[in-house]
Amino acid sequence: VEHCRARGLKLVASRLPAAANPNVIEDAARAPKVHAYTEADLTAPLALMVGKEASGISGTMAAAADEFVYIPMAATVESLNVSAATAILLYEAVRQRGAPRPKKSPTSADKRRRK
Repeated sequence: VEHCRARGLKLVASRLPAAANPNVIEDAARAPKVHAYTEADLTAPLALMVGKEASGISGTMAAAADEFVYIPMAATVESLNVSAATAILLYEAVRQRGAPRPKKSPTSADKRRRK
């Protein structure tokens, strides 16, 4: 955390929304800092904190977070594994930063038309 703070990085932590987890009592001070991942500003220099599938990030890491994001899921889905959640969050950060889309690779049909 100190390493990130020294470099001016915003600490963004993933978590389940409180409504999805009846065991979580929402801290009123943190509530304004909780956003769906598509609503959060991921364009600034930041460090993403993604925790274990079942337990999330530690209380110490949660206390250090500047902002929390969650990935909305269907009611029947309890959680995503850490690699899937991280991929979604990184994709959104790249999308928000306006990364150019890769050029479309030619399909088999395109190649046949050129002959």
